[in-house]
Amino acid sequence: MYFREEIKVLLYVTFELHPFDRRKCDLREKIDLAIIHSKDSEEFVEEKLVLPLKQMQFVICSVAHDFIAGNSLQENVSSVVLQSKHVLLILSDDMMSNTVLMDYTWAECQNKIKVSRANFLMVTNVTKMTEFPALNKDIQKHLKLHNHLNCTSALFLSKIKYILRSYPKNTLGTSPDNLMVDGPSKLVSFNRELITNDSEHDLFFCYSSDERDYCQNNLIPRLERESYRICTPDSHFHPGVCILTNIGLAVESSSHTIFVTSSFNSFDDLQLFVFQRAIEKTRLQKYNHLIVVFMRMDASGTEDRYVKDYLNSYAYLEVRDRYFFSRLKRALRPQLNVDLSDIHIVSTQM
Repeated sequence: MYFREEIKVLLYVTFELHPFDRRKCDLREKIDLAIIHSKDSEEFVEEKLVLPLKQMQFVICSVAHDFIAGNSLQENVSSVVLQSKHVLLILSDDMMSNTVLMDYTWAECQNKIKVSRANFLMVTNVTKMTEFPALNKDIQKHLKLHNHLNCTSALFLSKIKYILRSYPKNTLGTSPDNLMVDGPSKLVSFNRELITNDSEHDLFFCYSSDERDYCQNNLIPRLERESYRICTPDSHFHPGVCILTNIGLAVESSSHTIFVTSSFNSFDDLQLFVFQRAIEKTRLQKYNHLIVVFMRMDASGTEDRYVKDYLNSYAYLEVRDRYFFSRLKRALRPQLNVDLSDIHIVSTQM
């Protein structure tokens, strides 16, 4: 069976023949391939998969490019799986040490694996391990039944291309940036009722003295140039009012709280209060109100349960990430723009 697969791939690579394994997809499956990976495999995913597959006009979604910051990992994975023809899971050291993302992926893929196609979930291993005791029994069984892709094989990319070409060509792949349907912000749709309310501020920034220079001289001016209404403790807190009241008002009057930190180990009580209020609003109003931005990734040793739960369950941003600013903008709720040219004032005389 293995060699049959190799022969079909070689026929396709050599002669562009693809008479076998033709498939039809669900109309919602606009993404050709979703790649689920951890931080330590980002470079491999970008160089070996995302760039070459996009050059072949495939619509590709990856965690590093397209997961919406502030939304839960489960929401991100669920939306990706729903919209994808195939999912590729990258087994890496980080993925094996914290299996939350892998477990979500496996759970969300179950319906398509059982109902639609057994090879919906593909797996490749970028570690030196040959056995995976950390995996649950169902995933291990899946790996045994379906030969996972060997990332060191000369036919690695060709095999993926062969599988993706089993479907009619995706016309979205011809778009200039080859982004997801209507852009990656459609990955998890916003609550439209929430968008229509009129928040006083678009963004409330919370930062300590360590991050003040970066926020005030870099990130905030950049966002203000794009017409975002910014609230900061330095310029918007009311003198004479209790600081906790000021924080509560800022969180409630802003569409998002942007929580910028260098380390979760050095939180003071006020930062922790902001974090707790913002995550409560995220959960109550069911959208990504809280967006965490790391100046440098250092979350070791934190004991607060809110922080631990967030880091394990939500997508966040890192300033050093090459896609940081574009991912931040995609995570923000759409600004409400009023076209004054369509407004007509009618004067009536009594």
